[in-house]
Amino acid sequence: MYHVSNGYRMPKGTETILVAEGEESLRTLLRIGLELCGYTVIAAAGGRDALHLAGQYDRPIDLLISDVVLPEMDGPALARQLAALRADLRVLLLSSCFDELDGADLDVAVLRKPVRPSALVARVREILDSAPASLDSQPEAEMFPCC
Repeated sequence: MYHVSNGYRMPKGTETILVAEGEESLRTLLRIGLELCGYTVIAAAGGRDALHLAGQYDRPIDLLISDVVLPEMDGPALARQLAALRADLRVLLLSSCFDELDGADLDVAVLRKPVRPSALVARVREILDSAPASLDSQPEAEMFPCC
């Protein structure tokens, strides 16, 4: 299934996505864009907020989309803590600067901000369609150039 936006057929889904983004306007854009494509979105303002919301949510969370730099806890630390609670969790990190990932020791998918909505939704669908893996055994991150 697809949602059509500006002539581009964006893939649809029904999975649940936890979005952790400290910037309110970007968090809102991510939430709305993903919801338009059929996803259930849980939006968190920071790492601790994301952990709290995930702990309160009693259904599966299929994907974490997190900024690398978050209030209270960085994205890689959030990903590690959530993966300990939810073994099938997939992770997509967003970063405006890949230097922010130095020392993150995670092999997860990464998209460079700013990112086009079509590129984000396509990558989300690709990740969700792949087999879940632990954070320690995921294939090397695929780096996308700035869109």
